[in-house]
Amino acid sequence: MRLLQGRRRAGDCLEIAVGRNDGVGPRLGIVVGKKNLPGAVDRNALKRILREAFRARRGELPSCDIMIRLRQSLKGQARTAWRPRVAAAARDLLAGVKS
Repeated sequence: MRLLQGRRRAGDCLEIAVGRNDGVGPRLGIVVGKKNLPGAVDRNALKRILREAFRARRGELPSCDIMIRLRQSLKGQARTAWRPRVAAAARDLLAGVKS
């Protein structure tokens, strides 16, 4: 993946990297490590949130590879506390993706 743009949101827990692909449409990759979110149920919930944000914007996105990474630990936080924050951060990051 050749990097087109990388972007972090200050204060948020997500990081995004965007790279070119061969014109097959937008593709999504998600990285959530055990160190930052130890419970498998929580990791899967976070991935579902990110995939849903991606699906909502898929028609607007250019043909590129998008990698979203959890860069801040959410260990010990209740899912109800981080869920809306992660959803908002994902929507904002995906809204800023340009070719």
